[in-house]
Amino acid sequence: MVDNHANPLVVEIAKKFITLMIDIEPQWKKAYLRFSYSNSVAETKASFVFETRIEIIDVLKHKHFFHSINMKGQELLAAFDKTKGIFLLVIDSNFDYEINFEYHDINRWKISKLAGGTGVPEGIV
Repeated sequence: MVDNHANPLVVEIAKKFITLMIDIEPQWKKAYLRFSYSNSVAETKASFVFETRIEIIDVLKHKHFFHSINMKGQELLAAFDKTKGIFLLVIDSNFDYEINFEYHDINRWKISKLAGGTGVPEGIV
């Protein structure tokens, strides 16, 4: 059952992410926010496209933002009656956004620059 609380949460998370991107880099083009929750552990990672490169957002430097997303992400999954899952929020500099959910493959859409990662979520072209 989907709680009516889910839509405002998605909009709130998208607004917070857009605001963060404007603060970090006014010339950003596209940004990715991946939230996962499983076994009572929440993790949020993010990256963005700037000019011709992709940067990972420093979690420690922006710990207030990431903490708030961890809380809102758990609330959003609960609105869908889910105890584990992932969402990937993709925003662009025109303030358009898209959110995708995954409840089975907890490793989907990982964001990394390690071991050949590009900073773009795995599986996203």
